[in-house]
Amino acid sequence: MATVLDMSVLDFLSGDNVTINSTNGDHSGFIYQNQLPEKLIEQYEERIKELKEQIDYWKSRSQGIK
Repeated sequence: MATVLDMSVLDFLSGDNVTINSTNGDHSGFIYQNQLPEKLIEQYEERIKELKEQIDYWKSRSQGIK
């Protein structure tokens, strides 16, 4: 498709950084790297923090029941 449209294959990818590396065509050394947008990482970190707080809350509640 890139040849037909006279474009680089990378032009089809989104604005995020994507690295694909395959050696010898057999995928034995396959590397795939995708750097997520900073905002998405912040959202994940916030969600992880909330889940940790919930875990601590439920641990304290379960200790009070024993």
